[in-house]
Amino acid sequence: MKVYDIFSGNVRLEVDLKVSGPPLTLQVDVCGWHNYSDRISNIFLNLIAKVSGISLGSASTVVALQPSPRRECSTLLIPIPSDLVRMVEEVRNGGVNEELSVTCHYLGLPPPPS
Repeated sequence: MKVYDIFSGNVRLEVDLKVSGPPLTLQVDVCGWHNYSDRISNIFLNLIAKVSGISLGSASTVVALQPSPRRECSTLLIPIPSDLVRMVEEVRNGGVNEELSVTCHYLGLPPPPS
């Protein structure tokens, strides 16, 4: 699991991934929350999965964050092409590096207190 702090710790994301199937699929679980007790806001996520520099695929979603301290989660599924199945099996055995890039845009950031 990887944890990302964005906007000076006011918004946090947890990203966890695992391989499931058949058919073989990369399952990415994303949870987010923020410190604002009076706001609902959105995070747009774009995920790109790679194994040894070869792209497995990508997925996008919007996670709606409810007022704090509630946490909102979403699951994204990225199908793994059949020609990369062997490489992914090697990842399971610790022989190949895996990489997940997360691009995040926080939509609706509350204005600073006046």
